[in-house]
Amino acid sequence: MSAADAAPTPRATGHLAEGGPTSLAYERRFAATIAEIWAEVTESARLGRWLGTWTGDPASGRITFQMIAEGDVPAEEYRIRECSPPNRLVVDTALEPGPMTWHLTVELAEVVGGTDASTGSGSGTGPGPGPGPETILTFSHELENIADAVHYGSGWDYYLDRLVVAQAGGDASVVDWATYSPALDEHYARLGPRS
Repeated sequence: MSAADAAPTPRATGHLAEGGPTSLAYERRFAATIAEIWAEVTESARLGRWLGTWTGDPASGRITFQMIAEGDVPAEEYRIRECSPPNRLVVDTALEPGPMTWHLTVELAEVVGGTDASTGSGSGTGPGPGPGPETILTFSHELENIADAVHYGSGWDYYLDRLVVAQAGGDASVVDWATYSPALDEHYARLGPRS
C-alpha cells in the first residue's frame, strides 16, 4: 500500500474561528501549487473524487451540487457568493438564506520556503518537504448556533481528509466515516455552550 492509499488517522482539527461570525475553521497543508489545490476544490471531476460533483454554469452564480458520500441525498442548488481564483471561494448551500443554509468558505495561500507568496511574509522555513511550493487551505463553515458544531465538525474532518488522500493520488474511499463519528464528536460538543 502506498502512502497515498493509507487512510489518515482521524483527528478533530476544527476550531472556532477568531473574529467575524461564529464559524468552524479547519486547515490542511499540501505540497502542491495553489493552482493544483484550486482545481481540487473547483473542478467538478476533481471535486468528485472526495466531496461531490456539480453541474451548471458557475458564471450564473449558481450550480447544482451532489455530495457523493451522503447516501441518497438529492442534488441541491448552491449559490456562489464569491469566486476569486485561485484564492477564495464562498458558497451557500441554498439559493435563498434560511435555517438550513450552510455558508462555506475556502481560502488558499501558497507558501514557498515558509513565505506566503502573496504577501512575502513568513519565517522562511516552511514545514513542507523541500523548497517547493506548499498550499495552505483554510475551510470554514459559518454556524447559526455554536451548539451546531457537534453536528458538522466530524463531517468536515472526514471530507477534508478525503481531499488529502485524493490530492496525493489515492482512493478517498479508504477514509472510513465510522472512524470519525462518534469518535471525534466530543471535541465539537465541547466547543458549544456549557450548561
